[in-house]
Amino acid sequence: MKVKGISTIERHAEKVVVGVVAVVGVAALAWQFAGQGNTVSVDRRTVSVDHALKPVVDAASRVRAELESASPKLPELAASADLIGAFRAGLSAGVAPTPRVSAMGRAVSIGAATGPAVGDALYASVTPPAPTTPVAHVYRNTISPFEWLANEALRPFLPAEQPFDKAGVSIQAQFDGRALAQALDEDPDSDGPIQPLPPQWWRGNLEVLAVQAEREVLRPDGTWGSSTLVGPLPGRPDLLAEVGRVVAAPGDMSIILDTARRSSDQVLHPAYLTVLTGEPWSEPIEARAAVEPGAVGEGTTAGVVRRRADLAARAARLEQQLAQAGGSRAPEPGRQPGGGGKTGAGGRPGPGPRDPGAATSEDAARRNRLQRQLDETRLALDRIDAQLAEQGLGPDGKPMTAEQRAALIGASAGQQLTFLEDPSVTAWVHDLAVEPGQSYRYRVRLVLNNPCYGHDRTLKPEQQALAASPIWQTPWSDWTDIAVERMENVFVVAAGGRGALGGPKAQFEVFKFYYGYDRRAVVSAEPGDQLAAEIKPPAELMIFDLEALKSSGATPETSPLQPVREPEPTDPRGPKGPREAAPPPPPSGSVGPGAAPLPGMPVPKTIAVGDIGAMLLDVAPVPGTTARAIPGQAAEQRFKAILRDSLTGRIIARTPEEERGTELYARLVRSARAGERQAIPGKVEPERPPEPSPVPEPVPEPEPIRRPGGGGGGGGGGGGG
Repeated sequence: MKVKGISTIERHAEKVVVGVVAVVGVAALAWQFAGQGNTVSVDRRTVSVDHALKPVVDAASRVRAELESASPKLPELAASADLIGAFRAGLSAGVAPTPRVSAMGRAVSIGAATGPAVGDALYASVTPPAPTTPVAHVYRNTISPFEWLANEALRPFLPAEQPFDKAGVSIQAQFDGRALAQALDEDPDSDGPIQPLPPQWWRGNLEVLAVQAEREVLRPDGTWGSSTLVGPLPGRPDLLAEVGRVVAAPGDMSIILDTARRSSDQVLHPAYLTVLTGEPWSEPIEARAAVEPGAVGEGTTAGVVRRRADLAARAARLEQQLAQAGGSRAPEPGRQPGGGGKTGAGGRPGPGPRDPGAATSEDAARRNRLQRQLDETRLALDRIDAQLAEQGLGPDGKPMTAEQRAALIGASAGQQLTFLEDPSVTAWVHDLAVEPGQSYRYRVRLVLNNPCYGHDRTLKPEQQALAASPIWQTPWSDWTDIAVERMENVFVVAAGGRGALGGPKAQFEVFKFYYGYDRRAVVSAEPGDQLAAEIKPPAELMIFDLEALKSSGATPETSPLQPVREPEPTDPRGPKGPREAAPPPPPSGSVGPGAAPLPGMPVPKTIAVGDIGAMLLDVAPVPGTTARAIPGQAAEQRFKAILRDSLTGRIIARTPEEERGTELYARLVRSARAGERQAIPGKVEPERPPEPSPVPEPVPEPEPIRRPGGGGGGGGGGGGG
């Protein structure tokens, strides 16, 4: 039966598809076996898969042959490029073809305000303020041998032999950084042509590079010698030397500024040498305040502090009386009641306010009077606080803490003040090149980086000198004087004329600074005797073997050779509460528990003081004066000792009463007493009651006179004839 409606193609379509697929399969098989096969590209060449590794093997063989070659072919070197020179040249090159940037045209006008072009401005020449009058203090102590070992540049400043007893001077001054910021930011002529320096030149880019001191020595004729610049302490940062070594272009100053920011405390407050024993180092202002003698006037810092304490006590009393009168009010913000005192007498608050209905006109008048007196007292306290703050001092007369300085400018508690925010930047410098027995005077200045340095292309030709130097110096401060004590001192403590037991005699106390303290000996002399004495230091002190100490591996952190202080005196009334038992001290001169003693030997049993340089010529009465009479006894004639200074040849007359009444004698006596109970590593010091203030004490029994060269007394003649 014939199928209707279906074409020939439709009837044979599946046969066509099967045939095409069969043809393609046959062609693929033919290509697989009859074609060139699979290939890959290696080193820009097409190779079959089975030969793909051959080019790699050939290349490795060639490299191996070059490595094993005895005379390999060296590559040709290109000409070396001066990268540093190119960098500096590009850094210092201009950004425009003209000497000044003028393509920017005139400044943008806002309203009626106009200004000069960037390259046409005239900038103010700012002079930074000078530091305050410095305070100098002499430190006499024994330097740790570890300083000698670790700092070879320090050795010329120390004695040739141990102990390294050294006298040095530290000079401290204060600088008003806030005043400098105001000077930089101030427009000197208001609407005139001169402008302040652009803030981006100095704000955040101004650092202290050095604190310098200048020294002059007092000559014998009373005049001051030539000025000498005090060098930095050996082993401490010296950024000025780095400026000379590193800075060849303005861009190099960034290296110096980064170092100055990181080491600002070391630049402003360089550490003193490590002290083995003797007077510990403290800031010169604090050290001078500690030795300030007795009574002080109202014009001194101590007098101002005393006046403030009186006003604070008065304010506390007025607050209590006002509270009792029913008119108390909260103290002003930031002020403690009574200017820092307690609320009411003894710290107890007064009674509460009375019933307002019972108040009378007399009560109201009294309250108004008390309130007026309290306001006046608070105002006086504010004036004193401002006076002390101008000197960088707090209400207690001591240098301001960081918190007090921050509160002064309204900064948040604990905020670190920058150099330009601090009104009382403290800085000090040390001078080790001083000689005992000389008098000096010092002045101080700060060295900053020049904010104009590197901006010469922005300055007009007549102002190019502002950018000539990379450093900027403040003016010098005023001078301050200081006398460096001798290491050997002698005082007349008793003198008498011819008597029944012999001719005229005088007794002397000889002091020699040794191992951190003044050591004392008492000698007697007759006319013609050359003064000489021997002192006896504590037997536990050591002279260390420096080479053996270096090889032992001992360090300041592990050894007991640390600054040792005089033991604190205990209260004679006994302890006021439980005290923890102190750990047993390490053995004397040991590095640690169970360690071997440090290498060294004890100090000599006696130290001769033979270079005093004085000879007793005579003992003569003081004309027209008598000693202070003792009740029940007759007055005695006062005598003076006449000496010849062997160093200068001068004749000196001294009386015991004047000698023993000097502040120097009292200070040396205190040092000698402290040396008798010197704190020594490994030695348990007994507790002692506090020492009374030094007063003229009885003359100890003198040592026998040692006459040089077999005697030779010298003329008597001093009896009063």
